[in-house]
Amino acid sequence: MATIIEAATGAIVSAGYLLIAGVRGDEVVGSIIGGEMPGPGARVAAERDSLIAETYTPKGGAEIYVRVELWDGSPSSDSEWTELWTGNLYLDVEEIWVGDYWEEDGDVVNLRLPGPARNWSVSLLHKIFKSADAGFAEVFPGVQFYTLRLWETK
Repeated sequence: MATIIEAATGAIVSAGYLLIAGVRGDEVVGSIIGGEMPGPGARVAAERDSLIAETYTPKGGAEIYVRVELWDGSPSSDSEWTELWTGNLYLDVEEIWVGDYWEEDGDVVNLRLPGPARNWSVSLLHKIFKSADAGFAEVFPGVQFYTLRLWETK
């Protein structure tokens, strides 16, 4: 059974699109930057080394929560989460960067990877906590969570 090696969690203000890319030095890099946004009916647009996911946020933006997880193998599926995208990314960087597409200087969630130039299997999951969810959602109903899971492609 696969386990989490490392994880990072944080809050991001999203104006509608989440960018998942790499960091090289102080620069966010990814072939999708400046490229095509998700098309009609699609939630995610992906290139070989980055992706953009549409977030459910009102006009003007809203705070969402993001967790990036590095796994030692393929994680099991979780029926409580909606899978937005699963695929492969080639990351020739040492750090993954998750933040708002329009605000590179805004809040981000970063996670160091174990060395550059690797093929990664990636899964992007989403869940909106509703008032029926125990504990946390009773205080903050409707909070959005996005989880990005990465594990090395063998």
